[in-house]
Amino acid sequence: GKQLRQWHEKAALSDVRLVEGAAETVRSLASRYRLGVVTTRGREEAEALLARAGLQEFLPVVIARDTSPRLKPHPQPVQEASERLGVDVARCALVGDTEADVRAAKAAGALAVGVLSGFGREEDLQEADLILQDVTELEEWL
Repeated sequence: GKQLRQWHEKAALSDVRLVEGAAETVRSLASRYRLGVVTTRGREEAEALLARAGLQEFLPVVIARDTSPRLKPHPQPVQEASERLGVDVARCALVGDTEADVRAAKAAGALAVGVLSGFGREEDLQEADLILQDVTELEEWL
């Protein structure tokens, strides 16, 4: 809700750390897949994080809180990302660590991949099509 959003905005960008192995995984996947980001963060903040991680060129599509009128778990941001990527949503996978990510993916008709290395707990991700301990496992499944 609103408090969480304010907390997110207060959390300085420098405090945000990419999950171990995430940047390498993104770079590697980008050579074979079209990639994008669906986030509840604001666009500017999301793009600053990607730029700092050196990942902007690999994640050309960013659907943020101020880009999409609806937020996850609503399917709209996932559908919008697939449209902008030019890929049928049924051929997309949303990788996330929260129940909202899983619900948004499934509602949109995308594959839901839950990752346990973030905020999510296994019970929150039960509905996912695939649950990984770690984002670096993604490549062996795709």
